[in-house]
Parts: sequence; C-alpha cells; structure tokens
Amino acid sequence: MELYQKKCVVPIQTGKRQGIVSGVGFGLSIFFMFCVYACSFYAGAQLVKNGKTSISDVFQVSYCPNLDAMSHIEDNFKFFTYVNCYLQSIR
Repeated sequence: MELYQKKCVVPIQTGKRQGIVSGVGFGLSIFFMFCVYACSFYAGAQLVKNGKTSISDVFQVSYCPNLDAMSHIEDNFKFFTYVNCYLQSIR
C-alpha cells in the first residue's frame, strides 16, 4: 500500500496543477467573453438611446458573436485535450 501511495503522489500533483490551469484558463476566457458582451450591449444601448438603431437590431448583432465565441471556446478545449493526450502518450 505504501508503494502505491508513493507512486500516486506525482500524478495527483500533476492532476491538481492541470485542473488549476484549466480552470483559470476557462474562467479567463469566459470573463473576457462577457466583458466584450457588456461593451457591445453598452454601445448598442447608446445607439438605441440616440435613436440610431432599434433594440431588435442590437440583439440580432449580439447573437452571432455569442455563438461564435462558444464554438471557439469548445475548439480550444478540444485542442488542449488532444495536446495533453499526445504529450502523455510520448512519455
């Protein structure tokens, strides 16, 4: 049992490190995505306030970047998963 616990120390530390890095990366990507949304809705609200556009136009324009951002986030996680699997396979 002691041999098993000794051999599990490094994988556990690696797993914790990978979890923290993945969590921070995901959190930052979501944070920046919502910052862009906030800025775009603020700009859209100013345009609506000045009568240069309508609310429906603002929501139509904000819908496409939302879908695009979600697809890029998913692709990035797939990429990191593939890289991680490759790196572990060559060890």
